[in-house]
Amino acid sequence: MWGIRTASCARWSPPWARSRGAITHWKRGQGAGLIDLVSAASREQSQGIEQVKKAVVQMESVTQNTAATAEESAAASEELYAQAETSLHFVAELQELIADARESSKAE
Repeated sequence: MWGIRTASCARWSPPWARSRGAITHWKRGQGAGLIDLVSAASREQSQGIEQVKKAVVQMESVTQNTAATAEESAAASEELYAQAETSLHFVAELQELIADARESSKAE
């Protein structure tokens, strides 16, 4: 049912019979070019994988640097917020002192 009809016999042969013919053809020395192509493709694939590995390492480095920078920025932001609150407190105290001084000078 899935076979092929060969010229030398009138029966159907299984699909693997086609590969047997390819192997015979390859054994005659005709497959050397195919081997060279597969070898070259394998080298290219290996080089591509190495490039992908390098890119992933670089992306991991950038990600780690970005995370570290984000942490530093968050810490600096919290510190700046605390300093701003302290400054506001000092300004409020200064305003009270100025207001008290004005009232005191008016009373005299």
